[in-house]
Amino acid sequence: MSAQKKTCEHCATPFYPKGEQERFCCSGCEHVHRLIHDGGLEQFYDLRGGSRTRPVETLAFEHRDYSWIAPLARAAESEGDAGEPATMTLSVSGVSCAACVWLIERVFSHQPGALRAETDAATGALNLTWERGRCDLPEFGRDLQSFGYELGPPGDTSGERLDMLAKRVGLCAAFAMNAMAFTLPRYLGMPPTFALAQLFELIAAASAVLSMAVGGSYFIARAIRALRHGIIHIDLPIALGVSAAFAGSILGWFAGYAPLLYFDFVAIFIFLMLGGRWLQERTLARNRNRLADRQGIPTQFRPADGTKPQSLDLLRPNAAYLLRPGELVPVASKVVREAPFGLGWISGEAESPPIPSGGVAPSGAVYLGDSETELVAREAWDNALLRRLTKGGSSAEQGNPLIAKVITVYITLILLLGHAGSTWWFLSTGDAARALQVAVSLFVVSCPCALGVALPLGERIAASRAAHYGAYPRRPNFWGRLSKVRKALFDKTGTLTLGRPILTDTKPLSNLSPEALSALARLTESSPHPVSRALSEELAARRATAQDFEECQVSEVPGHGVRLVQQGTTWTLERDDRALADAALTRDGKTLARFHFRDQLREGAFEEVQTLRASGIACYLMSGDRKEKVQEIASKLGLDQDSWRARMTP
Repeated sequence: MSAQKKTCEHCATPFYPKGEQERFCCSGCEHVHRLIHDGGLEQFYDLRGGSRTRPVETLAFEHRDYSWIAPLARAAESEGDAGEPATMTLSVSGVSCAACVWLIERVFSHQPGALRAETDAATGALNLTWERGRCDLPEFGRDLQSFGYELGPPGDTSGERLDMLAKRVGLCAAFAMNAMAFTLPRYLGMPPTFALAQLFELIAAASAVLSMAVGGSYFIARAIRALRHGIIHIDLPIALGVSAAFAGSILGWFAGYAPLLYFDFVAIFIFLMLGGRWLQERTLARNRNRLADRQGIPTQFRPADGTKPQSLDLLRPNAAYLLRPGELVPVASKVVREAPFGLGWISGEAESPPIPSGGVAPSGAVYLGDSETELVAREAWDNALLRRLTKGGSSAEQGNPLIAKVITVYITLILLLGHAGSTWWFLSTGDAARALQVAVSLFVVSCPCALGVALPLGERIAASRAAHYGAYPRRPNFWGRLSKVRKALFDKTGTLTLGRPILTDTKPLSNLSPEALSALARLTESSPHPVSRALSEELAARRATAQDFEECQVSEVPGHGVRLVQQGTTWTLERDDRALADAALTRDGKTLARFHFRDQLREGAFEEVQTLRASGIACYLMSGDRKEKVQEIASKLGLDQDSWRARMTP
C-alpha cells in the first residue's frame, strides 16, 4: 500500500490514499464535501456523527434525465383545490441516516415555492409539498444529484402495505392492553360474584374479538392463501393457535367455565406476532428499494406509433415502443436495428456489446446508442426481470423450505398430542369440558410464540448485517436457499476489487494540453466502463470540463473504446494491448497519452474467500479483463490456476 488507511472526510468509508494529503475516497465525495461547505451546510457532518454513508463516486458528475418528473408534478398540481399546496411522493436513493434526511430537506428548501420535504430513510420514500406552479422539480432532481442522491419514480405499493400493517399493530396494541387490564383483577383474586366482574369479562372478550378481526384475520387469511398455493407457512401454526384459543374462550365464556378463558392471551399474542411481522416486512421493503437505487426504474413506455406514454402495466408482448439513450429496457425485447446495450447491472461487466437486428435485449439492459431506437416487447411487464427484482412479494406465497419442513412436523405432532390428550382425559374422567380445556391448553402453549417473534427478529438482524456488507435479501426464502450453496462464482471488478481502478501514474494527464483534457472529459463522462469512470474522477478533481466538445456525438465501440469526431478530428480512448496499456488517448490515430491502472482488493476480500473455502464452498474468479491482471488478483486471493477465468464475455 502506498499509504496508511484513512477515513473519507465525507462518507467515513475507509480507503487507502494514493498520497498522504488525500482526504477523500473518491472525487465525488470531494465534490460534495466542497458543496456542503460552500453552502453553509456543515451541520450535516455534526448530525451524521460517526456513522458511515455511501460513497458518492461518479454519481454527482453523471448525466441524468429528470424530465419525467415534470408530468408527475403537473398531475399532482391538477388534483385538489387550487388554493392548497401540491404534494407528491417520489423515491430517493443514497439515504442512510438522519443527516441525509436533513440535507435533502435543506436542498429542497432552496427551491422557489418549496414548503416541506419528508424522507423515510428506511424505505427511500420522499414526500414533497410545494406551492402550485412555482417549484421546478426537475431542477431539484439535478441539484440533489450533485449532492450524491438520486430521485426516482414512486416505488411499489409495499409502503402502503407497511402503513396498513403498522395501523393493525397500533390497534392491536390498544386491544391487548385493554384485555390485560380487565383480566388482571381476576388473576389477582377478584371473585366471580363481584359487581363489575361480568363487565370486566365482557370488555376483555370484546378486546379479543376486535384483535381477531384486525390482527387475527391477517394471519388466518395468509395461512389459507399459502395453503391454496401448496405452501406450509409460519402463519399456519399462528393462525391455528389463536383460533383455538379464541374459540375455546368463547365457549368457556358462554358456558361460564373460567379455565377456558384466554381472551388476554389472544389479544397479546396477536399484537406480538403482528409487531414481529411488521419488523420483517419493513426490512424486506427497504432491501427491495435499495435494489432499485440508481437504476432509474421506468414507470411508463412510449409506443412506437407516437401516441402518448402509457403505464408499463399495459405493455404486452409484440408491442413496439421507443427508447432514448441512457434508458433501461423494461422487458426482454427484440431489437429492430443493431444497437449497443450496457449489461453491467445484469452481468457486472462494463463492456457494451451491440445486439444485432432481431436479437433480444434483456430486461434491465441500458441503451447506449446516440439516438432513439425501436424495440418490440417479448413479454409483459409483470413477467420482466426488473419487475420481479423490485416488486414487493408476499411472504405467504414465497415460503421458506426449511421452515416449511419444521412447521409440517411441528403441527402434525401438536395436533396428535392435542387429540390424544383430550381423548385420554375424557375417557379417564368423563369430563368433556376439562377434556376440551386440555386440548385448547396444548394448542395455546404450543403455539410458536418464540418462533413467530424470533424468526422476523433474526431475519432483521441477519439482513442488517448483510446490508452492512452490501447484500440486500428481498425475500424470506433466501435464508433457506443459502444453506444449499456449494460453489461461489465472483466477478472481479467492483466485487472482489474496488469499483474504481487506481491510476498508477498521473503524469500522462499532467502532460496533456487543455484541448486534450477537454476531449478526454467528453469521452469519459457518459461511458460506464470502470476505466472511464476512474479517469472522469481524476479530471473532475482537476476541474477539467468538456465545454469545448458539448455539441459532439460520442459513440462507444464495444470491446475497443470510445470515439468522438469534431470538425474532421477524431479522438479515441481505447485499450492499447501492444503497449499493455489499459487505455490510450489518441488524436487522428496519434497516441497522446497511455494510462495504466491497478486493481486493489477490497478490504477483507482475501479473508472472506478463505473463510468460504474453509466452509467447503468452492470459489471461482471470473472477469473480462486481461489474463495478467486476473492472474495477479487470483494469486492474491490464493486461488489456483483452475479457479479463475479471464477474457470472459457477459
